[in-house]
Amino acid sequence: MNWFVCETVPALILGDSGCLFEVIGKRRYKSIDDKGDDFTNIFLPVATHKLLLGTSFSTIPQINFKSINKAMARCSYEYFICAESSADKTALISLIGDWAGILTDTEKEQLLREIICDIESGSFGDVTDT
Repeated sequence: MNWFVCETVPALILGDSGCLFEVIGKRRYKSIDDKGDDFTNIFLPVATHKLLLGTSFSTIPQINFKSINKAMARCSYEYFICAESSADKTALISLIGDWAGILTDTEKEQLLREIICDIESGSFGDVTDT
């Protein structure tokens, strides 16, 4: 990774999960770097208008700071902090938790369906001693 400190015009938020990983895959942004993720950027707000950027590129890529704020809110579990109060920051509150955690809501639903299917088929918890 190459590391840069980037100046921003819009005030950045800092989510309760800390840094934000941008990965190649179904979920573009994550708060947790899963083993095997192919990530391109790591974002960590370090001040109201400064972002520490870790990138796989040799130069600073184009960054949409409004999108970073939005993703940071979505990857937060319960809250985020910001040095300024504004309408655009207030609008981010409704996004908190959308992408928090290791599994998405769709992945949780799929896992639950698989468990129910195993229970109904009788194979859930079927352990044979040898």
